[in-house]
Amino acid sequence: MVTNKHIDKICIAVFAIALLITGLFMNADKLGVKPANEGESVLPMFSEAELDGSWNTAGAVTISLADENTTVSGSGAYYADGIVHIGYAGKYILSGTLSDGSVCVEAGGKDDVYLLLDNADIKNESGAAIEIRNADKVTVTLAPDSENRLVCGDVFSADAVSQGIDGVIFSSDDLILNGSGSL
Repeated sequence: MVTNKHIDKICIAVFAIALLITGLFMNADKLGVKPANEGESVLPMFSEAELDGSWNTAGAVTISLADENTTVSGSGAYYADGIVHIGYAGKYILSGTLSDGSVCVEAGGKDDVYLLLDNADIKNESGAAIEIRNADKVTVTLAPDSENRLVCGDVFSADAVSQGIDGVIFSSDDLILNGSGSL
């Protein structure tokens, strides 16, 4: 049997290194050692404003939901056959009631769309109340002190099912939900 004549020295060195590493980990805060990405994301996906939920409504398109009497003040959106269509980047404020319809975002692939729900009540019996078909990123914000309601039916239409739509909010792109209102 062959033995290493320096085995005692090797074991002592390994034990000393293990003690040193353990001491560093246990006292990392005292020594000022921090993880490389503590407090910041390696690939920041969301801006501080997107996470905050507050934004300036100046210049936003106002959409007053009232079934067949729904109105859109501004450009970038229109209402037809129970659906509010949003086709461009921008800010949109939704309030009122849509008793059987939806909001459909179909903007450009690099467009950021911001929806502010301010006492909005949207019900769609056959699909999603809010459907995001295309955009870069959509932020849905619940306005302060607002009570919002989104409802979908128990049975979705064959068209919705074939597209994989299976919830009250459906998005095939990045979606942010924020704000202090209720939903």
